[in-house]
Amino acid sequence: MKKGDQVLLHFSLSCDQSNESCVDSTFEGEPVELMIGSGQMPARFEKLMQNVLVNQEKTFTLSPEQGFGEKQENNIKRLSMALFKSVDLKIGLVVAFDTANHEEILGVVQNISDTIVTVDFNHPLAGRILYFKVFILKIRPGNRNALPEIKDIMLTH
Repeated sequence: MKKGDQVLLHFSLSCDQSNESCVDSTFEGEPVELMIGSGQMPARFEKLMQNVLVNQEKTFTLSPEQGFGEKQENNIKRLSMALFKSVDLKIGLVVAFDTANHEEILGVVQNISDTIVTVDFNHPLAGRILYFKVFILKIRPGNRNALPEIKDIMLTH
């Protein structure tokens, strides 16, 4: 398995080893397709996947640093209520913002006051240990040169 390959697989992602806090799973449904090197999954996950064969099941544990990183305080922003004029705000609401590069980023409303809305732009799984289980169904060789460049996204407000 190498960069650009298309991998058809079943997976589960949990935040505890008992799988009781399962975040997502395809084992009871349709498999998903993943392009290795596309940035869809953490780099460490893709590296570990390179040793998995077709019809093989493996489990991986990723530290926060290997997964979606630690929570960063500078990704929690206090924004003016005026930015949310037409929004029915609630704690936990996912809101979308455009960056200077015209990319969309998502944040979760953490706190609401009369004048300030606190929004967390960290990845929802940042700071968590991640437990993956994968079962590879098929690997189709791909074109490693067809992958787009991943650009850094800067938050502006």
